Amino acid sequence: MSGSERIFDFEKKVSQGLAECGVNLFADKSAPVGVAVSGGADSVSLLVSLVHICKNPGKIIAVTVNHNLRSEEESGGDAVFVEKLCSSLGVKCRRFDVPRGKILSEAKKNGSGVEDAARKIRYSCFEKFIQETGSSFLCLAHNRNDRIETVVMRFMQGAGTSSLAGIPQRRGVFVRPLIGIPREEIESYLCEQGISYRTDSTNSDTSLFRNCVRRKIMPFLDECSPGWRKAVLSLSSKMACDADFIEQSVSEACSNPSVSLLLSEGRASLLRAGYSALHKSIRIRLLYKCISYAGAVSRIPYSFVEDFDKSVYSDCGEKNMSACGISMVAEKDIICIQKNVKPATESVFFVIIEKNGTYALGDLVVEVSSEGKAVSLSCGNKTVSLGNTGFPFVIRSRQSGDEFLRPDGTSRSVSKIFDDWKCGILRDKIPLVQRVCGDCSQNIVLIWGELYGFKNCFSV
Repeated sequence: MSGSERIFDFEKKVSQGLAECGVNLFADKSAPVGVAVSGGADSVSLLVSLVHICKNPGKIIAVTVNHNLRSEEESGGDAVFVEKLCSSLGVKCRRFDVPRGKILSEAKKNGSGVEDAARKIRYSCFEKFIQETGSSFLCLAHNRNDRIETVVMRFMQGAGTSSLAGIPQRRGVFVRPLIGIPREEIESYLCEQGISYRTDSTNSDTSLFRNCVRRKIMPFLDECSPGWRKAVLSLSSKMACDADFIEQSVSEACSNPSVSLLLSEGRASLLRAGYSALHKSIRIRLLYKCISYAGAVSRIPYSFVEDFDKSVYSDCGEKNMSACGISMVAEKDIICIQKNVKPATESVFFVIIEKNGTYALGDLVVEVSSEGKAVSLSCGNKTVSLGNTGFPFVIRSRQSGDEFLRPDGTSRSVSKIFDDWKCGILRDKIPLVQRVCGDCSQNIVLIWGELYGFKNCFSV
């Protein structure tokens, strides 16, 4: 296949992808075509192909978001590159500059990862762009490799049906016409035309989960199990089909009078008898829908939700559980899920851990597991080992006079450590792990700062 034929074939696939997303570029001549461009190969190929397909660059409006997570030279340079590229193609460009430090601040505030915080802020900019421009859709540049990587990542995180469906081709106003095109064809398309693009320096950092999957795990699978990519895509399609059916069933349950789901001002309630008559798969998803509506500050682990469901389904008594800022209450006839309302001073938690299990610590949910005397704690995607601490031990918030024994034998006040971190009100949320056995009853063995974007401090 010649270079011109490869270009034609690529743009034909993009047109087909748009059609599969339900998008007709020529249906409304006045409506602008929105496209998100980061400066990387994927989004640059999408922009260029749309210009060629549309044959009217004035109809296309690009949006680029400078996250300000890297150096100004690199992060700001990407945005400038996009603006210049758009200008050379005759395309308007809307640039959003996220204030430096905002994404890290949001990650710490919500106890989430930086990538998750960046994604939320990026999509917030996208939604603002759509409102400003009147675009009926926004093209995103996720490709087939992204879809495969996402399914592998979610599988390794123990995800369920909906997550294993991978990246959807369309979700609301967001469309992905490149989702069926492999990355090598994208780079070949640009190479044939001599079009440059930017490369994010963090793409080589394998401490980031997605990069580790892309650069280590996927090459290993390519070598050891040829054909695995096709199998993953097949799995993704099957899961998408099943997830669609389950979501439809959940929607039907929501409108069922016997369930009587009511949503009002951050509070969700439903009838216990109708809820208990549903299949477990529907019940769990219904609980997550209610939790999302109530406004959980972070994702509540499946094991925690499953414990609540089991109690409600198998026992007619009352049940009250709280996690991630959400209160889940089951009374005789009704289930209520709503955001906790606490006095501003109520941020203390103190839990004695005597065995493996799932524990609520203020707004956090921690899973404790052990092998022999070796104990591990997990919260979200963060895991820390306590070594041979053994049971029992305490996980608690700070107290006046707390001292931390450092590996060199000296001690330092926990309050001063928090002052150095400049963690503000988060100082009352950061968990401390304390031994409660033998002659070390007052030793703090861990300050778990990683949960809020700080470092972990281990004792001897």
